[in-house]
Amino acid sequence: MLTEDDDAPLLTADDVIKFEASQCVHRLLSRFVDLVKSLVCDFQELVPEPRQMELFLSYLTDLLWASQIAAKLEISREFIHIWVDTSANIVKISEQSCPIDELNGIKVKALEVTTKVLEAIAYGTVVLPPLERLQMVMTWLPYIRMMKPLTDSFSSDEDNNLLVKFDCELWQSLESSLVLVVSGETGCGKTTQLPQFILEEEISSLRGGNCCIICTQPRRISAISVAARVSSERGEKLGETVGYQIRLESKRSDETRLLFCTTGVFLRQLVL
Repeated sequence: MLTEDDDAPLLTADDVIKFEASQCVHRLLSRFVDLVKSLVCDFQELVPEPRQMELFLSYLTDLLWASQIAAKLEISREFIHIWVDTSANIVKISEQSCPIDELNGIKVKALEVTTKVLEAIAYGTVVLPPLERLQMVMTWLPYIRMMKPLTDSFSSDEDNNLLVKFDCELWQSLESSLVLVVSGETGCGKTTQLPQFILEEEISSLRGGNCCIICTQPRRISAISVAARVSSERGEKLGETVGYQIRLESKRSDETRLLFCTTGVFLRQLVL
C-alpha cells in the first residue's frame, strides 16, 4: 500500500494501481465506520480498551493521507459524505479520548482531517446540500472553538507523544514548485524554524552537502541576531552550518549551508 502523499502521482500512472488504491481507501472507510459505531456503543456501556483507541488514531492517520489523494482517486464525494455522516460520533469519541482541557493525537488528527474536508467543500471539489453543510458547521464549529486555545498554547516536551514534525504536504509542495509562498503569523517560525526544517530534510536525504539556503532580513542587526539564535538552537558555533553576511562583514565558512543576509547582499549575489 502507498503510505506517503509523495507517491500520489503514481496513482494516475496506471489504471490497475488507481483501482487497487481506491479499493484500499474504500476498505479503510468501511473499517473506520464500523470502529466508530463500536466505540460509540462502548462509551455508552463502559470505557473502551486502549487498543481500540490506538486503532482509532491509526485510522485517523490513514484517513488524513487518504484525504490528500481522494481527488486523484475520484472518490472525494464518497469520502466527504462518510465523514459528514459520522462527524457527530467522531467528535464524541475525540472529546472523550482525554480530559476536555488536554490535547492528544486523536483530537489533532480529527481536526486535520476535518480541515481537509472543509477545504474540499469550500473550494467546490464536492458540493453538499445546504442541510449537510449546515450539519458540518453545527457539528465542528464548537469543537474547533474548544480546540483553538489548546492548539494555541501547545508546546512540545519530552513526555509528550505529539512531536512537532515537518508537514509532508508542505515538503511535497517545496519539491514540486519553483516558487512557493508560505504565510504565517509573527513568531510562528517562518524565519527560525522553516529554514532548519528544510536543512534537516536535505541532510536526511543525503543532499546536505549540496544544500544552500538563503534567508533575507530587512536590517543588518536582524540578520546577525537571527543567525546567532539559530546556530545556538542547533548547538553550533556561528559561522559553521549557520552563518550571516551583511555589507562589509560576514561570518560564514565552506561548511555554511544556511545563510542569513540583508536583501541588498542577496541581490548582489544574484547579479554576480
